[in-house]
Amino acid sequence: MKRKIALFQAAVLLLALMLPLAGCSQKNSFEPVFREQTDNETLHFGNYEYMKYTDGTAVITAWTGDAPTLIIPSALDGADVVAIGPAAFAEKSTLTEVTLPAGLEKIDDYAFINCTSLSKITVGKKLWSIGISVFEGTPWLAAQTGDFVVTGDSVLIKYQGTESAVKIPDGIRHISDAFSMNAELISVEIPDSVLTIGNSAFSFCGELRLIRFGSGLMRIGDDAFDGCELLPEVSIPDSVTYIGSNAFRDCFYLSSVRFGSSVKYIGEYAFAGDLRLKTVFFGQYLETVDDNAFKDCFSVSLVFYAGSAEQFGNVSISSSNYMLTEAERYYDYSGGGNAS
Repeated sequence: MKRKIALFQAAVLLLALMLPLAGCSQKNSFEPVFREQTDNETLHFGNYEYMKYTDGTAVITAWTGDAPTLIIPSALDGADVVAIGPAAFAEKSTLTEVTLPAGLEKIDDYAFINCTSLSKITVGKKLWSIGISVFEGTPWLAAQTGDFVVTGDSVLIKYQGTESAVKIPDGIRHISDAFSMNAELISVEIPDSVLTIGNSAFSFCGELRLIRFGSGLMRIGDDAFDGCELLPEVSIPDSVTYIGSNAFRDCFYLSSVRFGSSVKYIGEYAFAGDLRLKTVFFGQYLETVDDNAFKDCFSVSLVFYAGSAEQFGNVSISSSNYMLTEAERYYDYSGGGNAS
């Protein structure tokens, strides 16, 4: 009997040890999917207009119905619905209740804006990307309480608080345009649970001066910190691989930016107009600096690169970013390095 009890206790202990690991695995297994449309052909199925992606899935582009209650199907003519396009259901004043398909992953900008009767929305847990002002002007959004409005796969879609120093709650996985044009925000702490910062998430936060990124962040979207004029420095964590277009554009007081070791891509105009930017630190796995990523960054004078001069020469740097190759450069940088 004692032996059976001991075996049972050991099994319970093993299970307890495995559970946290399973949680970590689930978090790290997330991989954002970005699809391309096959062509510009608009297809029709019932009251829906849609287009297809190259993998055969569908994005709804319009709805011509007028029913008050709508259950959006999981597939249109055999094509799984994974996205809703820009303004697809905008200003449908008769719509009072909508159920989104469980497999939906993305809702694009203004999809349900000004649906003035929409008071109930059922959202699946696969929804991780929510665009700009998707639910603005709906009774559903107006009825949300608390400082942080969260839906789908723990997507923060709106901050309703008044604090100037904000600590985003642990467990949030994605941030949409929740803080855009917040005139009070001075500092923000982003937890390790956050995987993506979406388009325009903190755009035009004119008083923002401090960002603490979490260690789980993978992607910074287009326009994420565009127009954050007073931001003095940025340190991108090692977990980030992608920085979108205009991500830190017109951050006029930005003087230093440090890219984590995993950053592979820096988008068009990502740091354009950052007139006081002087020092840039690149990780050794950088692959592409796209057109005009550092446009008008005339003050850049020091570039530090974690790899060798030969590796830096293999990075695809658009000629429009000539200031990076004309600046004084230090290679194999980890606190020391060789100048060039």
